[in-house]
Amino acid sequence: MITLQFVPYNELSKLTPVGRIKKILDIAKENKIVLVEGRLKPEEEASLIQRTMEEVSKEFKGIELCTIYPESK
Repeated sequence: MITLQFVPYNELSKLTPVGRIKKILDIAKENKIVLVEGRLKPEEEASLIQRTMEEVSKEFKGIELCTIYPESK
């Protein structure tokens, strides 16, 4: 079964950069697809990738980042 978890912008905006990364990783480790409203800053994305690589194991295979840009009208 595929499970999505939506994380609204206002939930992440209240957290520190470390807190945002921890929240996203914790959800991903529950084998859920994390859909985040908004974007992480480039340095936060880099930290998320770094933390993910440190925590890869048999149980946790890692993450894949994807950004969807709305069409310009």
